[in-house]
Amino acid sequence: MKRILLLIMPLWVGIIPLHIVAQERVYTLLDWKFKDASQELKLNMSEYKLDFNHPLPYTDMQKEWKVAAELKCGTLGTEQVFVCKEGKASHLLGKNSLFGDISLGYDNMHRQFFVEVIDKNEQPHRLCAGPTVTTGQWYRVSATAHYDAKKDESVLELNVDGTSDMLRYPGKALRHNASLWVLGHGFPSGFPNSLQVREGAIRNLEISGAPLPRVAGQNPLFTDRFTADPAFTVIGNTVYAYVGEDCAGPGGWFNMPRWLCYSSTDMKHWTAHGPVLKAADFPYASPGGSWAGQVVERDGKFYYYVTLDYKNKPEHAIDVAVSDSPTGPFTPARIDGTPLITDDMTPDSHRGNADIDPTVLIDDDGTPWMAWGNGDCYMVRLKKNMIELDGEVKKVPMRNYSEGPWLFKRGNLYYNVYASDAPGVQSEQMAYSTAEQMEGPWTYRGFVSTSANHGFTIHPSVIQFKGKWYYIYHDGSYQLEGAPGGDCRRSVCAENLYFNTDGTMQFVPLTQEGLSEKNDLLSTLRSVEGRLQDKKSRQPTPLKQWCTTQITGGDWLLLEQKDMEFVSSLSADRLLYFFRQRVGLPQPEGCFPYGGWESTDLKGHTLGHYLTTLSLFYFQSGDTEAKKTVDYIVGVLREVQMKGGSGYVSAFGEEMLNRVETDGSGWAPYYTLHKILQGLLDAHRYTGNEMALTIASEMGDYIYLRTTRLQDKELWRHNMDVQEVGGFAEAMLNLYQETKHEQHLKAGQFFQQTDKLLPSAGGHDILDDKRTPNFHHANSTIPQFIAAEREYEISGDKTLLLAAVNFWKHVTLHRTYCNGSTGYHEHWNLPPDHIGEELDGQAGETCCTNNLIKLSNDLFRITRQPQYAEYVERATLNHIMGSINPENANFMYFHTQLPGSFKTYGKNTDVFWCCTGTGMENHVRYGQSVFFSDADTLYVSQFFPAQLNWTDKKMIVEQTGDLTHDTFIRIRITKGSGRAVLKIRIPSWCKGFKATCAKQDLHYETRDGYCIISGSWKQGDVISVHLPMHLRLEHLPSQPHIVALYYGPFALAADMGTEGITEDRVNVTDNYFGGYPSYMQPADPIPALTGSRTNLDWIRKTEGKLEFSTTATSDGNPVRFVPLYKTFGIRFTDYMKLND
Repeated sequence: MKRILLLIMPLWVGIIPLHIVAQERVYTLLDWKFKDASQELKLNMSEYKLDFNHPLPYTDMQKEWKVAAELKCGTLGTEQVFVCKEGKASHLLGKNSLFGDISLGYDNMHRQFFVEVIDKNEQPHRLCAGPTVTTGQWYRVSATAHYDAKKDESVLELNVDGTSDMLRYPGKALRHNASLWVLGHGFPSGFPNSLQVREGAIRNLEISGAPLPRVAGQNPLFTDRFTADPAFTVIGNTVYAYVGEDCAGPGGWFNMPRWLCYSSTDMKHWTAHGPVLKAADFPYASPGGSWAGQVVERDGKFYYYVTLDYKNKPEHAIDVAVSDSPTGPFTPARIDGTPLITDDMTPDSHRGNADIDPTVLIDDDGTPWMAWGNGDCYMVRLKKNMIELDGEVKKVPMRNYSEGPWLFKRGNLYYNVYASDAPGVQSEQMAYSTAEQMEGPWTYRGFVSTSANHGFTIHPSVIQFKGKWYYIYHDGSYQLEGAPGGDCRRSVCAENLYFNTDGTMQFVPLTQEGLSEKNDLLSTLRSVEGRLQDKKSRQPTPLKQWCTTQITGGDWLLLEQKDMEFVSSLSADRLLYFFRQRVGLPQPEGCFPYGGWESTDLKGHTLGHYLTTLSLFYFQSGDTEAKKTVDYIVGVLREVQMKGGSGYVSAFGEEMLNRVETDGSGWAPYYTLHKILQGLLDAHRYTGNEMALTIASEMGDYIYLRTTRLQDKELWRHNMDVQEVGGFAEAMLNLYQETKHEQHLKAGQFFQQTDKLLPSAGGHDILDDKRTPNFHHANSTIPQFIAAEREYEISGDKTLLLAAVNFWKHVTLHRTYCNGSTGYHEHWNLPPDHIGEELDGQAGETCCTNNLIKLSNDLFRITRQPQYAEYVERATLNHIMGSINPENANFMYFHTQLPGSFKTYGKNTDVFWCCTGTGMENHVRYGQSVFFSDADTLYVSQFFPAQLNWTDKKMIVEQTGDLTHDTFIRIRITKGSGRAVLKIRIPSWCKGFKATCAKQDLHYETRDGYCIISGSWKQGDVISVHLPMHLRLEHLPSQPHIVALYYGPFALAADMGTEGITEDRVNVTDNYFGGYPSYMQPADPIPALTGSRTNLDWIRKTEGKLEFSTTATSDGNPVRFVPLYKTFGIRFTDYMKLND
């Protein structure tokens, strides 16, 4: 045990005893002082050292470390207990193979501690319980999991300050019991370089550890010394691993004097054969440069191709040694003593030291090929004697190539996996290309893994052994016998490797569990070879989302009515103008097109939104005029399709698609086609129009044929990263769900950006990746994960679900403003938790919130987890309801976060922005989020006044009440009777939830964030739900002095007056993408708040109104707070500085 690193936020100074218990020895470190994190904090005692700037010693899974502590929690975010990895915070998972993933943390949404497990069947179980946490107080927390044999139940127990709560569920999900202390159980070395309690503090830390048997197959594979540059070879029933030995001192530069060999018959248990070759065996070579190489067997001899550097000049060379045994010893093979490859053979390399990292593949016809290179990839044939060249050295184009190639063949396809210089990434990542013949051409296929957890290099080896494929690499994050790893002290690791049916490699998460049974993530990311063969998901059947729900009152109804006034005023023929014009159909007399974006390359997008809005409104209300308009539009689109003859339907020509496929140019044609296609599908789904499905199906066939003609898949992948394709993949997958035509599924998959999906499935946040100017575009990315969830429902591929779940966390927990919106200037520009640096006018595009609500509802349908409904509530109440001008139904583009500015709305028929289209849909979608159901259970997800015809139970359920005026919601059975279960979401903001029924004693349990009521119901039964609301503060993740104020689910904003606000400045034709005019800035500075952070009595509620006021301000002037969604026509700020 050498070092402990702790980051504490907020940071303060205190004197706290620290007890470390390790291997039967106890040490007490006194006078432990917290200082600013930028300063180095050291305490020396014997050989133990507390140091802010070095890794934890608790990262070796040979030891299982138990941690207990007391926590003082802050007030923002969820899952407050974290582990830091390379400066990025990720939720601590204490791994236990007998039970599954188990984690413990603080959930600020519920203001309680929680424990969560993922059992052996990959099902999550969370217990969020205990007392309501008071900010600033200390709590002792622990958890256990055990099997109760008498009741045949698995039991999860959470103990907070001596008070226990339990969660029970049927069956035996574990073979042995498991325990978890505050910060974790069994730190995996792939995770921490530090412990961090975000927005809180820690004291009375106790860390104890004892040696545990090493788990076979876990990473690193070799623990007797540091090893790098793996080259694995299969010979018969045995795998031989050839590696370089890393002998650098701590923080030192490379020192690699020899090559080592290990062998295994199962990839888990290894025999060391010691050094088999060293650089000094070559007379001209520097003795410390035993760089990367590879061993291949031919005719009973074993050839070791290695990289060397000269003693007397700054160049590298490639040479070869030979042995009669795979375990050596190897001796130089070339009789004349000269290298096989020298610098003069690669004079056109754009990097010096080009001749490194040889890889050799003997082809099926017996021809040996060698590849190598630094910055450029070179290839050459070898003679059959394996020690001479047979032909010309050729440079082979290989996109994003850095070094470390590895050649192999699978089926009829050749692969080159190599370390890649990924744009915008400092450390190497692993990429690959494929070819149908060694001479090429080679097609770039993208990344197969991220960078190593620590270190700027990564080096591949890929083998097939006993029917399985393995991916081997090195990583500098592991400690060996207390010695830290590093850039030049690396360790060889291995993961399972899977391929898709088209031969592409699945993305490989780099884990500490490696090939061991503990690798729950890889069991989740199991092979999907034959992607559609197993169509059954292991998740529960998705909930039914009741889109027929009618909104019946409150501001929700008023805004829906205002929205439909505008929608009803639009001319279908004007929206159809360019559709008719493109194919030469006559226009109705006097018809002319709309302007704004409807007269640009994006023309036609509004028609799709218009179809969706009218169809959904008809489905909810039965409005016959809406259906008549839908039928008319569908009829015209069929005429357009028939006249065109190819199946293509659009307001713009096919040349727009040609431009996208050629060079990625053009303004988002597939974004527009998504809107049109989805509008047709909604017309079919919600109005029953069969012709709409026919048009959509033929359009899908047309798109599929286009995809089959695209030969340069890598160019297409790049163009996808440049273009905004919106939800076109989702629309094609939705089409497949209706038609079950395989070509529609394939076309949908063609439009998925695996460069985004696969890293997310591996838990990696790459949202601010700027590999192209549009890769980090928010509203181009969110629909990709809606499509991923949709394909998961089709295929059961949990990789896709995991990608969507992780993405949702990355966005909603780390990149959203207080109103639920996300993105700045339409993009994610900064790393997670930095939104405080983008409090300006171009924040929170409304389209993004529209799509995040869709994704959240989809994930809620799949998982039933209430956090997704909680986001829908936040985003709907605080962004969407305020995104429509209540006077004229103009719609908002950006939701300003510039303190003291005011909301602006586009003049709809002058602009027809993207947010005009989603704005039309937003306010008829309120009802979609309220009710969900399975066979016997009705989930109440949102608390909007609404009525549901629950046809499955022959009941009509009405929800009344308005949280803007009251804290009671009533759920009434207005028709029908029968047995059913009600699951009413208990919001995290609600303290003191209670449900009653006047006609009967109501018995219910609260579990997993729900009030669960089972019973027989009849007409007239009313359940009264009390949802008390309280004030609370949430602060910016990186700026604890900047806070937002909430009352229950409502974000509150400070009223800053009306100075300079005029009608023409509120209703505009400029979305201010290029910047805000000066009059948006407030004339006076925004005052700071001066009250207590923990006791909010200094903020007073106004009697009878959802308004508050305070005089606790830096300038002494009172401030009025109103719901953020009602800040129309006033200057406001929803974030303020708190001087407490």
